[in-house]
Parts: sequence; structure tokens; C-alpha cells
Amino acid sequence: MKINVQTFIKTNRDVSDVFSHFNEKMFRYLTSYAPVKALRYDGDEVGSQIHLQMLLPWKDLWVSVITERNLNEKECYFIDVGEKLPFNILKWQHKHILRKAESGVIIEDDIRFESSNWFFNQFWWFIFVSQFLVRKIQYQKYLKNRL
Repeated sequence: MKINVQTFIKTNRDVSDVFSHFNEKMFRYLTSYAPVKALRYDGDEVGSQIHLQMLLPWKDLWVSVITERNLNEKECYFIDVGEKLPFNILKWQHKHILRKAESGVIIEDDIRFESSNWFFNQFWWFIFVSQFLVRKIQYQKYLKNRL
């Protein structure tokens, strides 16, 4: 399954400046509005881990590892891959991309995941797409006074 959500941030700052705000403070802000508890955030360097305790639809541990990171003047990104995933999610890859755009930066959440069957693919898609659509507002609000 695929989910791709893009958010435009109006700013005259460089993409790397915006990317520098993708840190533990932003992570904790984003997860504070989700049905999860943030347990650990090592950063976005390759090998770093992110641990979440899912609270809904059931309690389960989620561990992702940063497998790739790249920064340049036009695009910055990092990829987290699920190492320990909640019930019935078999694969998870989330590419956090920031691209320079005219008069701003585009934040793109590009997600690929797979569960064990059609029903759970639809179930998880609905849960994830809802969360990432809310992030459009969260990104705007969080970055508004920081850029």
C-alpha cells in the first residue's frame, strides 16, 4: 500500500534550514497528537532508532531504524524502516522528503507498507492516511514561528 502526502511551507529559508527542524522536539510534537506514546528518538542519522508504543487500536511496540539519509541544496530526506511492527503490519518504509520549491519548501511523507491481507491493508491505510493528513496542519503550525 502507498500513501503520499505533500505539504507546502511558505518560507525564504533554505531546504536544509527547514530540515534542521526535523528533530526530537518536532517528533514529540507530531506524536503528541497521535494515538502513540513516544518512547525513544535517536535522531535521523543512519542507524538511529525510533520507538513508539501504539495505544490504539491496540497496544503494541513499533521500532523503526533510519536506513538512509541525504542532504543537498535542493532536497533533504531520511528513510525509516520498520524493524518491529504492530500486529499484522509486515513491512514499513517512510521516506521523509523536503524539496526546494518556488517561494518555499515541500514536505513529503512517502509511505509504503504491507500487511498480511486485503482487510488489514485497508484498515491500516485508513488509520495512516488520517494521521498524515493531520500532519499537514501540524507542520504548518510547528514551523510557523521557527522559520
